[in-house]
Amino acid sequence: MIELIEVTVEYEHQTEHAIYTNDGTSESIWIPKSQIKEPPDYDNLKKGDTIDILIPIWLAMDKGLI
Repeated sequence: MIELIEVTVEYEHQTEHAIYTNDGTSESIWIPKSQIKEPPDYDNLKKGDTIDILIPIWLAMDKGLI
């Protein structure tokens, strides 16, 4: 079973396969949509929206989110 963690990020924009975010402490990062469990409603997001996303711990560590 994959261990998950909820992280809070600021939404910047998206492509078909990833969202571009900022956690407020590092450079903006891409997060693959395929790795987001229980994804937000992407169609209603605006730049600057704060969202909570559930992603694998290994990805959060790799992206410097934890």
